[in-house]
Amino acid sequence: MDTMGDLHGDNPRANESLMSLRPIPDPARSAQPSGLSLPVERHLSCPICNDLFLDPVTTCCGHSFCKACLNRNAMYSDNSCPTCRQHLSRIPEVNVILEGLLQDLHQARLEARGQMAEGSAGRPREVVCDVCIGPGARKALMSCLVCLLSYCRAHLEGHNSRNRLRGHRMVAPVENLDDRACPEHGRPLELYCRDSDRCICVLCVEEGREVVSVEKEWEEKRGQLNYLEVTFQGGIARRRNKLQEIRSSIRVSQDHLRRERTNINGILSSLISYVEIAKRHVLLPMDERSQAVARRAEELKEQLNNKIEELRKNISDLRCISDTEDPIYFLQNFPSTQDLDEENNLTEIALDASTSFGTFRSIIKNLMDEILDKLELLTPIELQRIVRFAVDVKLDPSTAHPRLIVSGDEKEVQDGGGIQVVPRGAQRFDLYSCVLGRNRLTSGKAYWQVEVGDKLGWDLGVTTVTSQRKGKLVFKPDTNYWVIAHYDGDGYAAMTALPKKLALKAKPKMVGVFLDYEEGLVSFYDLTSSLHIFSFTACVFSGELCPYFSPHNELDEGRPLVITAV
Repeated sequence: MDTMGDLHGDNPRANESLMSLRPIPDPARSAQPSGLSLPVERHLSCPICNDLFLDPVTTCCGHSFCKACLNRNAMYSDNSCPTCRQHLSRIPEVNVILEGLLQDLHQARLEARGQMAEGSAGRPREVVCDVCIGPGARKALMSCLVCLLSYCRAHLEGHNSRNRLRGHRMVAPVENLDDRACPEHGRPLELYCRDSDRCICVLCVEEGREVVSVEKEWEEKRGQLNYLEVTFQGGIARRRNKLQEIRSSIRVSQDHLRRERTNINGILSSLISYVEIAKRHVLLPMDERSQAVARRAEELKEQLNNKIEELRKNISDLRCISDTEDPIYFLQNFPSTQDLDEENNLTEIALDASTSFGTFRSIIKNLMDEILDKLELLTPIELQRIVRFAVDVKLDPSTAHPRLIVSGDEKEVQDGGGIQVVPRGAQRFDLYSCVLGRNRLTSGKAYWQVEVGDKLGWDLGVTTVTSQRKGKLVFKPDTNYWVIAHYDGDGYAAMTALPKKLALKAKPKMVGVFLDYEEGLVSFYDLTSSLHIFSFTACVFSGELCPYFSPHNELDEGRPLVITAV
């Protein structure tokens, strides 16, 4: 048998902490409906803490207490019953009957809280007292962050009347106090870990972690509120300004797109109108010829039908004279054989459905010329778009042929009239007077423009960083060169697989080059006349591309190619 000394086995500090988590007795409980009468509730309350039993035990003298209360009482008494002072010689066992009654009482409380949540006792989301019992539970006035319970006014007075509970932190009613408890240990969240930036309980403390009380962290963070508010207000102001910029940008963009759409729609509508006119001009001779053929066919049909009637009459006449015995009558009525001679001419009857191919060709040529002229009206709109993708192109002197001189700002290149002394390098052109740009283009769009002036020859375009530079070069797409050339003073060509001669209306003084890597497009523009020169389309790019230049060899006067600002 265990002795009374075993009653001191429980940690008194832990017991006190446990007591602090228990409900506080209600002095005015008799005023509220609970489902249990006041005498029954009084018999379910511990004489030491005056609250409902927690792990109820019954002594040998028949009195009942909370197990923790009895253990704590034994630390300061002579091992006697707190009620009748009878000596206790053994540890009481938990009274299963009382424990069952308390469980039923706890279930009744849960049901009462469920009714409150459904709106039967108070407003929606109203916090109710955790101590009150039954559907008449009252509204909570405060919540204790140590006990993790909410109290109405009556039970709050009982809580505040105990000296050991006065240090508990009270706050406005909290709807879900479970959030204030450690999910792992079930203890109040009294500490704050700055390393993990979260609230913890005393059992969550790890060595080496910076831990402070929640009150201290709260005070420090409260001091940051003004600064944070100013910071957040600044963030709001900046974002509002950005929203205003976006709205303004949208208006400008929409206006720009509307103007572009109007211009393009006008040009294309004019082009469609011209195509319709050309269509009518092309089809009109065919319609006229069709009508003439139809009229001729009707005439022939009428002639043939008349002849058929004549032949039928001849047959009738033949039948009439076939039996006559009068030779004179027979010869006088014998039909003419001239119709038989006309039978031989029937094969010559034909309908002429041919039209003038010269007229057709002329109309088509005029149509294509007009279409090209109309499409050129789109070039200024296109140029307004692509200048947004301007890049700062600079020349790479390490790639320049020894005849070429590159300016100090790497924006101009010209023929020096002879071989210069320059360092050798694998990247340098050794036969043709060419130079590459420093820029490496691997995606997106890029635009630059070059002043060519009155030069008698030049090359412009793009090539790959790894393209051939030694010996004789072949400038065409399948050798990774997308280039147009000006030669012999007035000749222009696109260096396609089979070089294509270009017919320009005027000699360009400024040339724009536009690259769209993803679209596989390289376009050239005469900026002097705002005309499109040529486009390489459906190109297959891989790796890095760079601008390509050649001022050609000019023995008389070396005029430079100049990369100008957009």
